[in-house]
Amino acid sequence: MKRTLIILALFMFMLLSVCYSSELENSKLIKKYGVRCTEYRDNNTSLGYCEKLINFNRKGDASLVLVLHSGVEKGKLAKQLSFPAVKSLIKYVERKKIKAVILMPQYPLDSGMYPAELINLTEKLTLGRIKQYKIPPNRVLTTGASLGGATIYDIAKRNPNLFYRALFVSYSNGRVKPIYNTNVYFIKGENDNVASVLNAINKLDKHSDKEHKYKILLDSDHLSTIPKAYTNDAWDWLFK
Repeated sequence: MKRTLIILALFMFMLLSVCYSSELENSKLIKKYGVRCTEYRDNNTSLGYCEKLINFNRKGDASLVLVLHSGVEKGKLAKQLSFPAVKSLIKYVERKKIKAVILMPQYPLDSGMYPAELINLTEKLTLGRIKQYKIPPNRVLTTGASLGGATIYDIAKRNPNLFYRALFVSYSNGRVKPIYNTNVYFIKGENDNVASVLNAINKLDKHSDKEHKYKILLDSDHLSTIPKAYTNDAWDWLFK
């Protein structure tokens, strides 16, 4: 009995240590990127998110970028800041002196693959910021990887004119009809069902006059593609 209690105590200590380490890392990322993290609430449901306003001292219209993390970054608020797109995007926008709002929702660990209530809140949060900052239609941009790409699709399914440009990384299963009104760019690894990208592009080319682009990364699979995809060339396309 004593041995069991000792093992249990050690397990709880290790679990708490991991949680504390994760919280500490998230706090460091919040400070590093200078973001504001809070919750958006609607109808007794809440969505954690981080937000960063960049170059708002500049005149002219701002761009809004909705950044949706992959399943790897699901967890407590601010974990999404470890998503590879975040660091790369912030550096790019600051370097290029682009006036922008960057929205980064956080999906919890137990939210399932496609959490409908959180997707609803993501759409409402985005629409609210568009109105608040008077974002023109051709400056509403988004990117998502894997699970994040699926979330973009679900939002575009209900609001096909919302996004002007969408950068999908490690995602496409051919479900492209709702985004016929959006310029899209698919980046996939050659070992990650490339046929789905070609199928999507083929459908779009036949039924839409928007820009449809794809890139296949060699020697890459579903997860290894994600950090490789967010390059200056990818951001140049999103903001052009």
